[in-house]
Amino acid sequence: MERDFIAHGIAIGQYEFPVEKIKDLIDELCISKGMNYIYFFTKETPVDKKYILEWAEHMAKNQIYFTYAYDYGRGARKGNVADPCGYDKETALEMKKIAGKYFLGHVLAELGSEFGCAGSGYWPNENEVEHSAEARESLGRTVDEYVQAASMDGEIPVTVIEATGLVTYVNQSAQTYPTLEMLCGNPEIMLPMLRATAKASKAPYFATYIADEWYGGVRNMDGLKQHRVRMAYDYAYMSGSSVFTLESGDERLYSHDTAAENGAEGVVDEFNTPYGYDHPVVKMHRDVIKEFADFLHEDSRPVGGPKVKVAFVQGNLDGYSPWRSGSSLWNNYNDRNFGYSTPEFVWRLFDEITVKRNWADIHNFGDIDLSGAPAYGTYDIINAADGYETMSRYDYLIFTGWNTMTEEIYENLKKFVQNGGRLFMTAAHLNTTDKRDGEMKLIHDGDVSDLFGCVLDAENTNILNHGYKFLESLVPEFKYPADMWFDPLFSEGYVKYPTITLKGAQPTGKLSQDFDEKDVDAMPIWMTENKVGDGYAVLMTSLDYPSMSGYTIYKAVVREMLTASHRQCPIKVYGGDKLRFTVYEGDKVYLLNTDFDCQTHAIIDYGTEKREFFLQPRELKPVER
Repeated sequence: MERDFIAHGIAIGQYEFPVEKIKDLIDELCISKGMNYIYFFTKETPVDKKYILEWAEHMAKNQIYFTYAYDYGRGARKGNVADPCGYDKETALEMKKIAGKYFLGHVLAELGSEFGCAGSGYWPNENEVEHSAEARESLGRTVDEYVQAASMDGEIPVTVIEATGLVTYVNQSAQTYPTLEMLCGNPEIMLPMLRATAKASKAPYFATYIADEWYGGVRNMDGLKQHRVRMAYDYAYMSGSSVFTLESGDERLYSHDTAAENGAEGVVDEFNTPYGYDHPVVKMHRDVIKEFADFLHEDSRPVGGPKVKVAFVQGNLDGYSPWRSGSSLWNNYNDRNFGYSTPEFVWRLFDEITVKRNWADIHNFGDIDLSGAPAYGTYDIINAADGYETMSRYDYLIFTGWNTMTEEIYENLKKFVQNGGRLFMTAAHLNTTDKRDGEMKLIHDGDVSDLFGCVLDAENTNILNHGYKFLESLVPEFKYPADMWFDPLFSEGYVKYPTITLKGAQPTGKLSQDFDEKDVDAMPIWMTENKVGDGYAVLMTSLDYPSMSGYTIYKAVVREMLTASHRQCPIKVYGGDKLRFTVYEGDKVYLLNTDFDCQTHAIIDYGTEKREFFLQPRELKPVER
């Protein structure tokens, strides 16, 4: 089986760039450690052209891949103008010619931060707009400007290190492969976004830039932070990342509690601040990258990335970012309408779906408990505007967060369902406005009979505080808690519903206040299912995003869809709550125990046989069939 492309290494120049010693550092810090990648980070250090070309020749000779940081200062350079470091278009093209495939291109720093982070301390752009589309277009223009400059007018490959959930928008400009800065946000959101972004853009691979020093935790001496850096490598690897960079920490540490001059007043360390080369935590970083390099020499990951059947959908113009700093949507932090609200709160779903349901959850069904993961252990997060080709890669699409519906997206969803897909969304996702405080206007004036088999009248609404009941699903693999003569479930507040006219859909969710129903047909409808072609479209009819009152029932449907997808798999994997897994071609399974302290038990069920494993804390285990 063909082995996947992997490039693993370090950044040289995070704190200083000793030009005359760089070649020796490549040998000492990269080649001698069994690694094959360098990220050159020159900052403002003047570099003579002869050194740049000499390094390129040395890298190619030793089969070391490399990238070159371009314009870290975030001031886009245009045309063939030499930068302060003496690095111009002519030099770049000559370097590219010498290094060939080993030169992976230029790297731009996190452009999405201009639109995904609080303004102070980042970018000056406040994006004071009324329409989300305006902010999205502004982001596109910004990225295009930087990519045009960094690509030397399209002649040098470019990637952007992205730290925000806007990675899908950032990558729509002309780039080679997307790169995630880890651990700026929840990796179990960000890596699925990154992987899906690479697929949508037909990138050959995607990269992980591990910024553990600054974003792995603010206490460098903390034991869990030290465990976390190795877990970041392993989780990214099993998730399909191909290029790995440790930003810093292997030579010294300057962040947080290390140096008084960086703001940590009163901190004294026996090695003197900042933490120097021989400090145990700095040595730990070197040990981690060496251990990971050794693992890569032993393992052969199949090409193609992990198998994925389920995709969550980041809605069109959804500006949410799972970054760990404060944020306002599209950086419009002077308008309260752009503050995080009910559409964004839906994203907390990802804090729950990666663990098994509670033992007392009576809505968990099956012969074995598969609720801890979807089919093949993972999911992607695609953008609603990515197009039908992207959608068609999956069996299940689940909408989360804001969405501005368009005719093109609607037609793509219809085609997805007709060709066998399972779609789940709410009526709120059918809204066509791109204004946060805009008047609701459903696509086709609510006539979604060709997809969802019903007409929704958003002008004649009912605001109800009823509980939920289910009928049996039309979807063969779905197992709802279907019983009309049972306590109403999850009654938790008022929700707005449209008046619904059925045009072929089956009402599989009804609203109730009674244990014993007298007239099932008269019960208000909260969920419909419609068979379209070979697939099924499932609609939660709420006009409110399911963040507050509707969240629990929304989550119950999503969790059943995920478990159902797992039940359909020829390979089933289950174990403790901290178990994560992915499946590659040839039925190769990667098991990862994300528990820092305890063993976990894992079972791989191939249908004809079961294999059991006990994983040590933080252990990544490849399993061949």
